[in-house]
Amino acid sequence: MRRSSLLPLVAIGLLGAPAMGCDQTPPAHDSGPGGGTDTGVHVTLDTGAPVDTGPGCFYALPIDLLFVVDNSNSMAEEQINLVDNFEDLLQVLTSPPDADRDGMPDFPAAEDVRVGVVSTDLGTAPYTVPTCNTTGGDRGVLITSPRNMDPSCADVSLPASEPWLSYAAGDDVTELGRRFSCLARLGTGGCGLEQQLESMREALVTQAAPGMPNAGFVREDSLLAIVFVTDEDDCSASDPSVFDPTRSGDLGPYGVRCAEHPELLHPIDRYVDALDGLRLDRRQPIVVGAITGVPPNPAGISPLMTDLDELLMDPRMQYMEDPAHPGQLSPACDRPGSGFAIPGRRVVQLAQRFAVRSGDGLATSICDDDFTLAMQALGTLIGRRLCPPLG
Repeated sequence: MRRSSLLPLVAIGLLGAPAMGCDQTPPAHDSGPGGGTDTGVHVTLDTGAPVDTGPGCFYALPIDLLFVVDNSNSMAEEQINLVDNFEDLLQVLTSPPDADRDGMPDFPAAEDVRVGVVSTDLGTAPYTVPTCNTTGGDRGVLITSPRNMDPSCADVSLPASEPWLSYAAGDDVTELGRRFSCLARLGTGGCGLEQQLESMREALVTQAAPGMPNAGFVREDSLLAIVFVTDEDDCSASDPSVFDPTRSGDLGPYGVRCAEHPELLHPIDRYVDALDGLRLDRRQPIVVGAITGVPPNPAGISPLMTDLDELLMDPRMQYMEDPAHPGQLSPACDRPGSGFAIPGRRVVQLAQRFAVRSGDGLATSICDDDFTLAMQALGTLIGRRLCPPLG
């Protein structure tokens, strides 16, 4: 985590930061139509708080799971945290809990999962910026080979015909976790002006068109889930002049520029529309999760309990220039001795749109020492949507 990936990391604490205002009652969730009989209110894996997981069913939808991973220069520890806890998500999906102790799993076990990884690097064309390039970065293409020097990853390479990891019922979850670890540790050489939302759109729309590298990743009958892992806010540019290094006079320094000039960025509607467009006339759900710059939940409280409307109103989630570091934004969260993250407002706003509409959005703090609760919450959020809709 950092103040700006274009500058060296300088750790700073949040002096006198109040406890996060989070909803202590579970948000209402539209469980949607389902094909089974288990319609009880269940509890979360970690708190005992009631959460409606929706009706049960006899089989699960296939899952297409996309991770959008920040690969800028402050993300080494966060990438390790992600891969170390990825198996927690898989365990929830493939061996569902019986949290309400009624003798039945809370949702059907996932039997068909695809996992893809993309970076947040789209470059800064046509402008030259430190840490960035003018060739479009990774362009939202799924990562197919390791970018780390771990010798245990030497056997991990995905074919161009299927550039994603796959799980089928009975497969070794630990082995899938190992392969994910090799692909998701992207390193820290990516562009420090991240375009998380546009990278997602590139991955699922532009690069997924017939004949393009990601073609076939998103299936017509799948539950699509997107997880953002980033310690910076989104700077998906509609006007590339937001990257112009000669415009510090009128646009300000890079540390605050994207936050202060939303008119140069794509609106959130662009990404809601893109995801809705993937569903066409289908009724399969879309889940949006974010591990990003937000204040941590109180100890032991599941991210499922966080009201994203209230989260976006938290004072720490507002864009404010840090008086101690002019030209940089004040952080939303801080992990002493390691780093911090600025408010991930745009990423959270996308998750909030799906949370408000159908209960399918979640945001949790990248400043957490351990992503276990985050992964369990994401698994639960996805799992309770695994029942095929009727009709």
